[in-house]
Amino acid sequence: GDFTPKENAIEGAVAYRISEKLAVGANIRSISSKLTKDGSASTIGADISLTYKAENFTLAAAATNLGGSMDYGTKTKYDLPSMVKFGGAYMFNIADEQNLSVNLEGDILMNDSAFMGSAAVEYSLKNTLNLRAGYHMGNEEAIPSYASFGFGVNFKAFNIDAAYLMGGGENSVLNGSFGVALGLKF
Repeated sequence: GDFTPKENAIEGAVAYRISEKLAVGANIRSISSKLTKDGSASTIGADISLTYKAENFTLAAAATNLGGSMDYGTKTKYDLPSMVKFGGAYMFNIADEQNLSVNLEGDILMNDSAFMGSAAVEYSLKNTLNLRAGYHMGNEEAIPSYASFGFGVNFKAFNIDAAYLMGGGENSVLNGSFGVALGLKF
């Protein structure tokens, strides 16, 4: 018989603007995974972040995937890939209601002390349609390198984002993966 592995996450987030330029945020998520017919696991994870924004420049830092372990019923438990992330972005106004953002990010995987980085660009039309492309320079023992392409659509308080990943090696679970996220802002 056929089996398709599945992973799901349901997430909630809150942000608070401390001042005109500084904000903090927190996310909490429920994660479930079924990698084999008989092996499934679930846990809770959380993120905290700090963002500074001035004009067209943004700096941010975050601690992500803080939380439990995934236990598939084997002798080994798998910790969430907790990371410390830091990055910056600059947004260019290229035409009326058209923007191009350039983003750089560095990540330190806390479990393995591995360093990773990424670079990305995003084109935004009227803050409604967003096209994205990026490259993640990974660590083969942690999260491999991959390229990503995606889009986002914002409509009033709703948004949908989708991304396609390529790379990470021929046998990588990242290669050819497609993700979709739905959001509601209030």
